[in-house]
Amino acid sequence: MDSNNTQIVTRKLVIRPTFSERKEWKKKVTEFTLKDLEEQISKYKEWIENLKSNKKIDKEEKERRKQKYTDLLTNAENSLNQFKDREEITQKMVNRYTETLVKESMESEARRKNYILTWAYFSMRANGVQHMQPKEQKKFIREMLKPAYRVKNSSKGSIFDDVEIDNILGGYGMAFNQELTNKIIDSVEKGLFEGGKDSLPSYKYDSPFTVAKSTMGFSHDYDSFEELCEHIKEKDCNLYFDFGGNSDATIARFIIDVGTNRNKDELLTTLCRVYSGEYEYCGSNIQFDKTGKKIILNLTIKIPQKNCDLNENTVVGVDLGIKIPAVCALNTNPYAREFIGSVDEYLRVRTQIQNQRRRLSIQLRNTKGGHGRKKKLKALDRYTSRERNFVKNYNHMVSSRIIKFALKYNAKYINLECLKGYDADKKALRNWSYYELQSMIEYKANKYGIVVRKINPCYTSQVCSECGHYEEGQRVSQEKFICGNDDCRFHNTKSGYINADFNAARNIAKSELFLDSEVTKKRIEEAAKYYNIPTKDEV
Repeated sequence: MDSNNTQIVTRKLVIRPTFSERKEWKKKVTEFTLKDLEEQISKYKEWIENLKSNKKIDKEEKERRKQKYTDLLTNAENSLNQFKDREEITQKMVNRYTETLVKESMESEARRKNYILTWAYFSMRANGVQHMQPKEQKKFIREMLKPAYRVKNSSKGSIFDDVEIDNILGGYGMAFNQELTNKIIDSVEKGLFEGGKDSLPSYKYDSPFTVAKSTMGFSHDYDSFEELCEHIKEKDCNLYFDFGGNSDATIARFIIDVGTNRNKDELLTTLCRVYSGEYEYCGSNIQFDKTGKKIILNLTIKIPQKNCDLNENTVVGVDLGIKIPAVCALNTNPYAREFIGSVDEYLRVRTQIQNQRRRLSIQLRNTKGGHGRKKKLKALDRYTSRERNFVKNYNHMVSSRIIKFALKYNAKYINLECLKGYDADKKALRNWSYYELQSMIEYKANKYGIVVRKINPCYTSQVCSECGHYEEGQRVSQEKFICGNDDCRFHNTKSGYINADFNAARNIAKSELFLDSEVTKKRIEEAAKYYNIPTKDEV
C-alpha cells in the first residue's frame, strides 16, 4: 500500500479478556495463576502475623480483622488446591492474568521509555548536539538511538544489557521506535538545550504500551469473511483481537466490544475492512481507560485516500469565531462562503450539562453513603460522559461540513489558524475543544488528499481581504467589517459592511504565513510586515 495515498488514523476500541485455545496461552495463564495464588496466600499469612504484634488496634477490631484475613487465606488455599487438581481456567483467572499483564506492560514500557530519554539527553549533551545543524542533529539522533531499540543481550549491543529494565513482551516494533525518535527530535527543534529547558518529557506509568504489528491479529468464529459479513451486526457475533502473533493469541485474547453508541455501524464497517485487508493495521497501543476498569485498544490503521480531482490553486480558509464556530471562505472566489454552527447554541447546551453535573456534585457532598450515593456517582459519570460526547459530536459536525465545503470547490488545501500562544479576542475558544476539532479536520481531509496547513492568525481580522488595506477601526464590531479604502468593493456594500469573520476567513485562505509553532513576538512582527502594517517604531 503506497503511504502517499493513505491516511493514518486511530480508532479507540474497548476490548474484553477472553479464552484462547493456544497451548502457549494456557501455559502462561496457568503459571501466572499458580504464582498469583501462592503470593496471595503468603500475603494473607503475613497480615495475620503482623496483626498479632499490632498494639494500636483494640481486641475487638483485631478479632474482626483476623477472621476476615483467615477467610481470605482459606479461600485462596482452596482455590490453589482446586486449580492444582483440575487445572481448570476460569473467566476470573483470565481477567486477572490479562489485567495484570496490561498493567505491568504499561509500567514496564514507561520505565523503558524514561530510561532511553534520560540516556539520550546526556548522550546528546556530551556530543554537542545543540551546536549541530538541523540535518546533522537528526542524523546523529537516529544513529545514537539504535542501541536503545535493540533487545537485551543483542549481538550488536543494547543499552539495557546491564540494566534491570526488561521488555516483558519481547520487541516493541517500529511504532515504539518512531514515537521516541520523533519526541526527541521535536524537543531539540523546540529548543531543548535553550531557554531554560533542561530535560526531555517523561512518561507516566499509566501511559499506553506499544503493540508491535507482528504481535497483532484479528479473528472471528465464522468459516469465511463472507459469512462474517452476514452476521456482523448480530449480538452473538464475536470479533477478536489476538495478541501474541498474527491470528495466534499466545499472549492474550480479547473480544472487541463495539458497544451501542451511534458510531457502532461506522466502527463495524471499519473492522470489516480491517478483516478483509482493505485497511492495513499498524503498530498500535493498549491502555486502561480513566476509570481503570476498561481495557482500550488504540488501533492504528492505514486508510486509502479517495481519488478526487483537486485544484492546487484553490485554498479554503477557516476562521474560528466567537458567534459562529467556523466560517469558510476561498482564496479564489469572493462570494463562496459557509457559516457553520452557533457558539451560543453550543455553549447553551454544554453549560446546561455542566450545571446539571455541578448541582449533582453539590448533592453528593451532603450524601454520606449507601446505595443513594452510588447511584448519584454513576449519574455524575454519565453527565461527564454526556458532555464529552456532545463536544465530540459537535466537532464531528463542524469538521465534516468544512471538508464538504472544500470538496464542493475541489480545494487542495485548508488553512487553519494556529492559535497556540495567541489570545486576541478568541476568548470563546477557551470553552472549545479546538485541538480535537483540528485533528478531526486533518484526518478527514487526508482521506481525500486535502492538505491542512496552519497559518499565522495575526491581523487576519483587521486587514481587508479584498484590497489589502489596513487602518485602525476597520473592524467596527465583532460581526462588522468596513474597509477604509473608498475605492474598495468592501467599502461600498449594500448593507454598509461585510461579515468580519468571513473577511478573516478570506485572509486566512490567501495567507502564506505558514506556522507550525506558537505565536511569538517575532511572528507578530512578521505578520505586520506581510500585511504592510507599520509597527510602533515606524509610526
